Amino acid sequence: MSGEAGSGVAPISKLTLDRRLLTLMVVGAGFGESVLVALPRSEGWIVIDGAAPNGAPPAIELLERYWSGAGAIELLLLTHPHADHYAGFLKILDHEKLGPAVKRIGCVSHYLGVAYGSTLGREVEAAFEAIDVHDAEALRELGGARNVLERIGDEWLKQPSRRWVAVRGAALAFGEDLHLHVLGPERKHVDSFFTAPDLARRIVHQANDLSVVLDLYFGATRLVLGGDLPKERNRTSVPSGWSHLCSVMPGLNEHTGYKVSHHASREAIHAGVVASCGDVRTWVTTPWNKGETLPRFEDGEGVSELHAHESEVLLTALPVGIRAQVPMLERLPRADLQPAVLTMQRKLGRLGPAVASGPAVRSPPSECVWAIQFDDQGQAVARYRGEVATTVV
Repeated sequence: MSGEAGSGVAPISKLTLDRRLLTLMVVGAGFGESVLVALPRSEGWIVIDGAAPNGAPPAIELLERYWSGAGAIELLLLTHPHADHYAGFLKILDHEKLGPAVKRIGCVSHYLGVAYGSTLGREVEAAFEAIDVHDAEALRELGGARNVLERIGDEWLKQPSRRWVAVRGAALAFGEDLHLHVLGPERKHVDSFFTAPDLARRIVHQANDLSVVLDLYFGATRLVLGGDLPKERNRTSVPSGWSHLCSVMPGLNEHTGYKVSHHASREAIHAGVVASCGDVRTWVTTPWNKGETLPRFEDGEGVSELHAHESEVLLTALPVGIRAQVPMLERLPRADLQPAVLTMQRKLGRLGPAVASGPAVRSPPSECVWAIQFDDQGQAVARYRGEVATTVV
């Protein structure tokens, strides 16, 4: 790997797209997540979700920086309608240059109900109409979701070629050795979710259960992109969660790279995905800082469970707000991070040795990023980080 000071890591500003390689970019700044894939042997892209922590999607800045303008955005995918994933989705779709380049728009089709001749399905429409006006969280979450879902439905109706139903079995091929597959959700779990009572609250609080999980192959390289899918909730197994996926798709741990599900929460980590397999794998996760903070770094929490199987976890930023982000050292011990997070949450001016030298400056969301380049032989050949990203060891 090329990098700074022999560490194998270079600044994101040094990234040059080598189209012989597959480049995975994961961006998350405390609230919001986007995943971008620069496809090899083409000028194409896959864009997953639309983080917009300060109103401006970092995916747009990264695409404007690295997109040549010649290739298509082969897929713009919404994994699930939660605000940290949909907030910048329409800004990508409405972008003067990027929007027309979007070839397919994907999501779980039950949210749209296009088969009924309307933008939203009858169950979803009824759920939106039944929102308690005094439930501020539901109004905020579902109001924004409704705008995004209606727009996706309109695009599907106007341009059927853009419709991509994200359910297990859906797949795309980009040449002979580059394939994308949907692992979940399965149709039966989608049907169950949409026919059970109290749909509005389930969309607000449990839409993660239908989060789209992708399997991307490039020759011998395999990336598992875990969305926000959980394993369990309140110590009860989620029917559509990782236990089910691992039962119908054994060997998920035999991957090259993993976008860790749900901000590396303990409830999302499943042995069938993370168990050691003899190969070194690249794991990257994003943070969450609303109410509960994720990931957590104490013994027995998510990162320590990951460290039982891999010595490094790439973290795009610490779980604090975008205005509190400061430049970080490239490698930080897990034991140092929980105190650092608590200090940053208290808005103190310095964090001691956990912070890179120099003045604390506000970093743009596009600096809350890891980019990893993979060859087709199952190897990560280069890593690039934004200035607030770190490797947890």
